[in-house]
Amino acid sequence: MGIAVELVGLVGKTGGCLLLLAMGSLILAWFWSAFNSSRRLHEAQWQELAQRTGLTTRPGAFAAARVQGQFQGRAVSLDYLFRHWGRNGLFTRWRVALDNPAGHYLALHPAGGLGAVSFSHRYKVHSRPEALADSLLGDPGLRRRCLALPDCDVQLQGRSLMLIFREEITDPPLLASTLQLLCDLAERVEQIALPDTSPALL
Repeated sequence: MGIAVELVGLVGKTGGCLLLLAMGSLILAWFWSAFNSSRRLHEAQWQELAQRTGLTTRPGAFAAARVQGQFQGRAVSLDYLFRHWGRNGLFTRWRVALDNPAGHYLALHPAGGLGAVSFSHRYKVHSRPEALADSLLGDPGLRRRCLALPDCDVQLQGRSLMLIFREEITDPPLLASTLQLLCDLAERVEQIALPDTSPALL
């Protein structure tokens, strides 16, 4: 009788383990299917972006990608990176190469007023020299285009102009228009000849 009870218990445990394994396999299969569906959708979006911009795409990990090439005579790239900016997440980054022999610097960060109609309430701007920000962002059209973007950071440093969305952006029209905006800003930087009036570091 004792042996029979032990056998029944063993069968029960084995059946429970098999049930758990089956459930785990089903969950993994669902996640894998969802991942592949997301990847196929992303690949279609990357191809559309490539057609709009003439760039090339390279698949990346976890449905992310790297888009790169020449756009309007500039080396540009788009990639995705994990950052912690108040929260962990996947961020979207455009980078555009430019000539910046004077070493001008610009940083534009959200001021917490997403949706604000005033540029000064929406963004905090730092530049070196200080007149650079007025020269670059004095155009009402450029200001409106910046205000129309989702939450993002813009930084000019060295020979690179970079824009980072604080979220994953995959919409091809938005990404293409953002790239055009960055190239327009880069062109304005190259046209500006301002002396650096910041104090010299001793």
